[in-house]
Amino acid sequence: MPTARTRGADWRSGSTTAGRSTGSNLHARAPRTARRRPEMGAAKRSSLADRKVLVARAPSKARAWVEALEARGAVVASREIFMLESMLGEARVQRSIDLIDTWDWILLTSQQGLRFLVRGLQARSVQLAGLRGKFGVVGPQTATALEVLGKTPAAVAEPSNAMGLAAVLEGKVADGDQILIVRPEHGRSDLAERLEEFGAEVSSVPYYRNRPAGNLAAVAAELSEGAFEVAVFGAPSSFSRLFAACGDRATDRFKRIVLVAIGGTTAEAIRDHGCEVAAVASEPTPAGIADAVEAALARR
Repeated sequence: MPTARTRGADWRSGSTTAGRSTGSNLHARAPRTARRRPEMGAAKRSSLADRKVLVARAPSKARAWVEALEARGAVVASREIFMLESMLGEARVQRSIDLIDTWDWILLTSQQGLRFLVRGLQARSVQLAGLRGKFGVVGPQTATALEVLGKTPAAVAEPSNAMGLAAVLEGKVADGDQILIVRPEHGRSDLAERLEEFGAEVSSVPYYRNRPAGNLAAVAAELSEGAFEVAVFGAPSSFSRLFAACGDRATDRFKRIVLVAIGGTTAEAIRDHGCEVAAVASEPTPAGIADAVEAALARR
């Protein structure tokens, strides 16, 4: 089992040791008080220095986050919490793709949803950029990914959660609009319910599901043993899966560490489990994550 001194297979400390400089010489003809002079280039010590941080994300996807935190002195471990499985073969997903050019709106609740939608379209030799429907997205990362594929979103959630998207869509969605929500299995129903109140006809279709990663029990054990002071979560499922793996004492265990979320949807999921969110990244970037962790620790 990995210990608090490992990162991946081993921890890699991001701390640095400050050097010492000598005081100035004392001269008989011009006496003055000896002072310690900092080394050239010495940086102010970060509140992250030597702090043990869990990034709840697969190492292959967490590299930039890890590097940003280590650059500020943190000791970081990335752990895979869940794995994604396609549901593209299911009849309801295939039906939604059959009707792809009939949707007035296509709403994406995550980047993963966009990825699986594109995969389904590619199987039909359909280009996303050519679709007639308007797109709405929950977060800025999904908006950027959509733009890369040649489609500018007509609605971006503010704040970055399902109800934030519903708020932005109010007044844009017309009575009788046909709306497809691309979502994970077991996703929340509040967005669909709100859109139906606007008079839309909504099909909320799961395109993918997640399952626990094989090492999840070991990560839960690390958490129980106090291996981490901070945990960073980049998706609602990363928190809910780890919370479930911690068993009956999950709430107590998570109260002992600082919880940081990449955005509003993930923060909402953490709070739904009765836990406190210490900070939410102002932007879903490595620097934004590092800033949020540093701000959360500075307040403690």
